[in-house]
Amino acid sequence: MQARILTLLIAAVTGCCLPAQDLVTVSLVAGPPIKGRFAGVSEDGALQIQTRGESLATVPQDKIVTAVFSEVLTPAQRGAARIHMVSGDAFVGAIEGGDFDEIALATQAAGSFRVFLDHVSMVVLLDHRKSAADLPASVAGADSDELFLRRGDRLDRLPGEMQRLERAGVVFDSAAGEGRLFSFLKDSVVAVRLAETDPYKEPDALLCVARFKDGTRMTGSLSRGESGQMALKLTVGPTVMLDADFLASLEFKSSTFMFLSDADPVAYTEVPYLEGGPKYGLKRDEGFRRGDKLIIGDKVFRKGLGIHARAACTYALDGRFDALRAEVGVDPVTRNRSVPGSVRVRVTVDGEDIWKSPLMLAGEAPVPIYLKGLGGKARLTLEVVFGDSRGTGARAVFGDAMVLKE
Repeated sequence: MQARILTLLIAAVTGCCLPAQDLVTVSLVAGPPIKGRFAGVSEDGALQIQTRGESLATVPQDKIVTAVFSEVLTPAQRGAARIHMVSGDAFVGAIEGGDFDEIALATQAAGSFRVFLDHVSMVVLLDHRKSAADLPASVAGADSDELFLRRGDRLDRLPGEMQRLERAGVVFDSAAGEGRLFSFLKDSVVAVRLAETDPYKEPDALLCVARFKDGTRMTGSLSRGESGQMALKLTVGPTVMLDADFLASLEFKSSTFMFLSDADPVAYTEVPYLEGGPKYGLKRDEGFRRGDKLIIGDKVFRKGLGIHARAACTYALDGRFDALRAEVGVDPVTRNRSVPGSVRVRVTVDGEDIWKSPLMLAGEAPVPIYLKGLGGKARLTLEVVFGDSRGTGARAVFGDAMVLKE
């Protein structure tokens, strides 16, 4: 680690090249993206990028939308767990132990650290990730913890109270009063869901969402650590040091912009093509089928919305933003059919049209839009209607859709 930090500091001063894995693309609130090699974090928290011209670009966090390091994801190691936090974060790592109050974790993303159980919503053992896909939805206001065990072809659900997590298993007091250690392997523990605690409230500050190649997601305030590497003060948890070798991306949350996929719509309506037919619902940062990504043409988007035809989604602006930026197109799943999927899109602000698309076809490249005129307005609506394909593949994608202040 010390050698790596020294390399970064030398590169910042001399302009020498850094390893290929440090390549990063920084998307900005305004202006073209910056591509180069990651050179660390400045004293005031700005990202430093060494560009192709060997100059050092220092970019303030409030001007950055995303910094993408890698598109390559890595599978979690055997025996790893995913710790789901009340903040929406998820830490992937090995459980080193714990007590009635904390869990000790060892992660690739940020080394070893502890988290309070009050901040944990669920623990999933990734060796049983297929079984975890069958977990029932949580019950609002649940007043007990739940242990999920794989028993042959069924998933048993035991209510009770989790006492602590250990390397080998979980100590759980079931409602039946068993109060024993359930082994991760012997008893096929799939997950433990903790009862709801006080609702999480995200701080009103500039935040960074760090996503890692193993699926870890951490949210907090990004700064320069004492030894020069990135330090992230978690919104629920300690300050951790981030290793850029394992980073997939950094996403920033700022009062100057908002991804629509991070906001809850005030209204969503959808009318199936055939009466009684399926409704697809609003897709946020994912495709229309489980595990799918948002894609337009050949371009993949980390953030964005998926909206099926004959649907409309409305967001509250409350006069906070001035413009809408997105890349719009059609999900490419039907691109090779004789009649590819198609839609038409309309964008309205307080009931007035500000943009209408032409007929858009599956397989076509995304259409970038930058629509002004939102200043002082209350409501933004994205509406999708059927094109020539009617109900077949009529799925619009709004890649990297965001509203921003100019």
